[in-house]
Amino acid sequence: MSDNQQIQMMDGALTIQGVPQFLFGGEIHYFRVDPQEWRHRIHEMRLAHMNVVGAYIPWLWHEPTESSWDFTGSTHPRRNLRLFLEICRDEEMRVFARPGPYVMAELLNEGIPNWVSQSYPEVLARTANGEPHPTGVVSYLHPTYLKLATRWITKVAEELRPFLYQEGGPIILWQLDNEVGMLHWVSNQADYHPQVMARYHKEQPANQDAIVQYWAWQKFQQKERRLYLETLKETAQEITGTVPFVVNVHGFRDFFAYGRGTDYPIGLAQLMDARNMANTTLSGDFYPGKIGYDNYHDLVLATLFTNAAHKPGYLNYSAEFQSGRLSDKPRLSSYDIDLATRLVVAHGLNGVNYYMFSGGDNPEGIGALGRRHDWQAPIGADGTLRPSYDAVADLGTVFDSVQLALASSRNLFDLAIAFYSPYYLTDTISEPLQTNTTLNVLVRDRTRLHFDGIYRILTALSVPMTAVSLFEEELIPSTTPFLWVASTAYMDAATQDKLGQYVHQGGHLIIGPDMPTRDLTGAPCNRLAIHLGLTNIQTHEQATLVSILGMDSILTARTMSFSPGENCTVLGTIESSGQVCAASWAVGLGYSTVFGVGLTADYLYQNDIVARVLQSIGLKPRLSVSPAVVHATLRIGEQGSVLSLINPDDQDYQVTVDSPYWPSEEAIAVPARRGLLLPINLVLTANLQIEHSTAEIHDLHRDEQGVTLTLKALGAGHVVFLSTNPIEVTASYPCAIKSDQTSGTTQVSWTRPSTYTIFCKDIETFQLTSADGSPEVSYEGRDGIPY
Repeated sequence: MSDNQQIQMMDGALTIQGVPQFLFGGEIHYFRVDPQEWRHRIHEMRLAHMNVVGAYIPWLWHEPTESSWDFTGSTHPRRNLRLFLEICRDEEMRVFARPGPYVMAELLNEGIPNWVSQSYPEVLARTANGEPHPTGVVSYLHPTYLKLATRWITKVAEELRPFLYQEGGPIILWQLDNEVGMLHWVSNQADYHPQVMARYHKEQPANQDAIVQYWAWQKFQQKERRLYLETLKETAQEITGTVPFVVNVHGFRDFFAYGRGTDYPIGLAQLMDARNMANTTLSGDFYPGKIGYDNYHDLVLATLFTNAAHKPGYLNYSAEFQSGRLSDKPRLSSYDIDLATRLVVAHGLNGVNYYMFSGGDNPEGIGALGRRHDWQAPIGADGTLRPSYDAVADLGTVFDSVQLALASSRNLFDLAIAFYSPYYLTDTISEPLQTNTTLNVLVRDRTRLHFDGIYRILTALSVPMTAVSLFEEELIPSTTPFLWVASTAYMDAATQDKLGQYVHQGGHLIIGPDMPTRDLTGAPCNRLAIHLGLTNIQTHEQATLVSILGMDSILTARTMSFSPGENCTVLGTIESSGQVCAASWAVGLGYSTVFGVGLTADYLYQNDIVARVLQSIGLKPRLSVSPAVVHATLRIGEQGSVLSLINPDDQDYQVTVDSPYWPSEEAIAVPARRGLLLPINLVLTANLQIEHSTAEIHDLHRDEQGVTLTLKALGAGHVVFLSTNPIEVTASYPCAIKSDQTSGTTQVSWTRPSTYTIFCKDIETFQLTSADGSPEVSYEGRDGIPY
């Protein structure tokens, strides 16, 4: 198979035969639906413009008793995995295979057969007291368990071999286990199996200080999880070949109406070692519940941190993305599905797998919560299409119309924010350490002052952002000119040096609300302060009033005063004492801005403060919108760019866009809890582009006659075409058409919200183009390649 026929992860997308794909998929559990319904439900996905079906393949379902396998339905018709995959192949639906061994999926034992623990109790993880782990989880690297698990993976991989993409089948992605480490986190119980402890003590000296031992133990656990995943990968890869692997990361917590993502980075930190696995991406598991202005930043930050956590260039993906909920509380609306999806795509995801897309029921008592498994899914257990199905289908038409431009584009960013994984390595804290000052500060400040503080404010300002994995990645000033690090007083020495070198080499570091003065064990370590020339650091724990850049009476949760470096520009002072709490100055070839102000995003005026600080240090975002309550991002690519406008508020707005990439000053209607994905310089043919449009494309059809567009306008607006040849444009009533032969533009305008159909024909020639710009005779659907 030549290189352009391989499946590869490249530039944040999955490429097939060299063409970047936008993976718009959903989860259907064949074992929860009768076989006579399989084709119909796959067909409903196709009608919603979806191109991938995700499917757990439960070990307990296909090997209910040891060495008794069924993949053909001989013992139960829903075990006919081969038939399900044949239907997917027939329906041209690609498959995201998820064979575990752990699948969770609301199944007994998280999908592990009962006979594993009953016949081999020695494989169970243990508590510190030597008791079986309260969740019943196994010890991942126990030789007996690995022998059973790899036998399962080998068996299921052999069954799936004829259905792999390189064999002409539909399988394009393969998940390794599921949510590794989640059961330990939610129970606050690590695995202290004697074999685990023997490996640990072989690496670590005895009688270490408790906090030193804590960090050594965390690093050891990260390695253990990676070794487990690598064992599964190596087993599968002998059969699956080049099919890329996915590691699904857990972490959203359910707080009734809102599922918060503040703890999601804990799962990333647990699995960060897996970023070093070749051909394997880390993928998000996102369940935000109801979406509104107060929590939409959870999805933005979870997306940015996930994209930063995996190896650069690997697939930006959500292996489980909320399209329903396990219970009927909270009741999700179509707007929740729409907004959540738009947010993660706006910030760089090139694929989502809706969980669940179809409801069903649990056969033979395998469900952990009884027979029913409906999940508020877009397709109900009985096959009924719910309103959320229409929301997904509506999004499908948009993504389908611009999928090549979308999957080929990269997010514009002016600022990078730091994901520092050690701050989240708190999945299991033993009782003696639960009062440790260092760990308690990390847990407190990473949420209140970082995730829900400064990073939320930057999100609300729509500052074009990316994220970097601070602990794991090299910092390069030329590619990351501005870096904002939300910091505590604790940071390892190597990372402090890395940040100091970044500034000396030309980067601009913005750091706060604390300056690291200790390492992660609590030992004194002020290497970064020395790099920056910072002295007299003092933390004021109580609420404080400060003045910043002319704004007075700013209430902060905590403030840090300091003596800045030479020739500084003072940005802020404590009102009661006049002490400096924010300042900027040159260091080496770069700049340091220390912002010792703990903002909690409780007041909107804090957004104005941060905007002023950015302006004062020379960071002028290349994208902004008014009113700022509407969230905006820009993805830029050679096949076209897309502007996202997302209104998480309950009020309608007329939005103006300020960006060198957006040529129009006309206000755009963005109704309450709605969003738009607007094309810029979108390539339609060799001679024709959409320069920009204030309405979304909901259908795009190319044939030998020309290009037909269906635009859904939410208010008055226009679309501008740019052509190197004269074009003939017709539009549905009451559009107005105006052409300018000098500029080669044709503008189609409308005055009211509606759906408009526009037909464009190149008068001289009409030639379709493929992804590389070469002519092609026909257009083969959403991905531009034959199935």
